[in-house]
Amino acid sequence: MPSTDGMTDELLAKTSTFLQHVTESTETLATALDAYGTDGDAFERELSRLVAVESACDNTLHELRRTVGSELDPSFSGAYLRKSDLLELYTHVDRIPTELERFARQLRATEPSLTDSQLATFVEMTDHIDTAARTLTAAISTFVERLVTGGTGGDPTATVERVAALESACDQLKYDALGAAFDGDEETSAALLVRDLLVCLDAAMNAVEDAADHLLFASGTTLP
Repeated sequence: MPSTDGMTDELLAKTSTFLQHVTESTETLATALDAYGTDGDAFERELSRLVAVESACDNTLHELRRTVGSELDPSFSGAYLRKSDLLELYTHVDRIPTELERFARQLRATEPSLTDSQLATFVEMTDHIDTAARTLTAAISTFVERLVTGGTGGDPTATVERVAALESACDQLKYDALGAAFDGDEETSAALLVRDLLVCLDAAMNAVEDAADHLLFASGTTLP
């Protein structure tokens, strides 16, 4: 059996890699959107990168499931006792790059002619998702380190509140864009495409919020 120190290092390293993939996915989508409609080759490169990052995230999740589910021993105390919560947390987080990739693939498949305002909405929503994901991953790093080292601190309440505020801002952007898209008398195919893309991108923010909520639960903290 690996040493406790070795297992600690392995779990922390894999968690760090996993979370880096998540923030890389938000960063990659932002770069792809910058190229959308102006540089098709650059957009395709970033989409390929996003697909690769999402795949790497899945692979790392698989390794984490093996490490947490099969290789932890009771000497890990907090991590050992909260194995199921930890695994569920990782699963929630993995939805973030999955939803981002789904949005990017749908954008490429439909290739809508977006107005400047619509593209700006997608860019701003992605910025909110990126900020929320970075806030979340920092809190998860602290949480996992505390579990395996027995440290103190790491109350995620502020993180959950920050993510909730960003999710609300994303929702407002979505509803404003939907209202503008369907401002005419009839539902057009272009408006329907925009609606589907807005809902798809918003799913990534919802995934961040779900992960943050589970982090709060796993930490044993409740909102006031």
